[in-house]
Amino acid sequence: MTTADDTELLDLIPPEAEIVRRIVDEVRRYPRIRRPLLRFLAADDFDGLMAAVRENSDNIKLILERMGVMDDRIGTMDDRMGTMENRMGVMEERLTSVEEAVERIDHNVRSLQGSVGQLRGDSYENKCAEEIEGILDGYLKNAVLADRERIRVAFRNVRDNNLITREEFVDAYRPDIIARAAHDDDETEGLAVVEVSVTFNREDLEAASRRAELIGRVTGVPTAAYLVTHHEWPAEMDAAARDLDVTIIRHAIPEYAI
Repeated sequence: MTTADDTELLDLIPPEAEIVRRIVDEVRRYPRIRRPLLRFLAADDFDGLMAAVRENSDNIKLILERMGVMDDRIGTMDDRMGTMENRMGVMEERLTSVEEAVERIDHNVRSLQGSVGQLRGDSYENKCAEEIEGILDGYLKNAVLADRERIRVAFRNVRDNNLITREEFVDAYRPDIIARAAHDDDETEGLAVVEVSVTFNREDLEAASRRAELIGRVTGVPTAAYLVTHHEWPAEMDAAARDLDVTIIRHAIPEYAI
């Protein structure tokens, strides 16, 4: 088979072809001589290359300098990116702190609203206690506040004998107002158990009904359940009140209009 090297040798004439063939054979036998041989054969081209490098040394130097400047700029950009990342981290921390502060403020506002609502409810309850005679006019003659200690004594006695639960014993302390007729000093004719709420829901009606029944059962005195409120109420509350045997009384006080 004729190789590419053999084809090139056909272009030569003896003894040149023979010399080249011998050189190729020696290179094949001793591959380590390939590099020195190439260096020898390319000596003229190498000299030309070096001359070209010398002629363009200034341009090469300028290119290298610019590459150095670019490296410096890239390093500066990296530093700036690092600084920006640090600043972003600081900003995120500050935003987190702001969010936490807002949450604390929101919690405090809700707590304050709850406290204000509680104070407002307590104030309305106290006002109703002062005006209980007018509130219960038509329901209980000349109503006055009952002696709660008399009622508590009765509850202590039945609790000591385990006739009521602990929950019932505690519930007896929780009615907003307990009233009696002014002439009924012994509190034997009847008691009005009154829950007071600026606005109310079914739970308030259930509490009035439950506590009135409990006090009547323990004291043996007839009781009636009432719920006193400032605002008007939805119609469905009337049905609930009838089911629970609770009388709803609207008692509007100007300062609680809002």
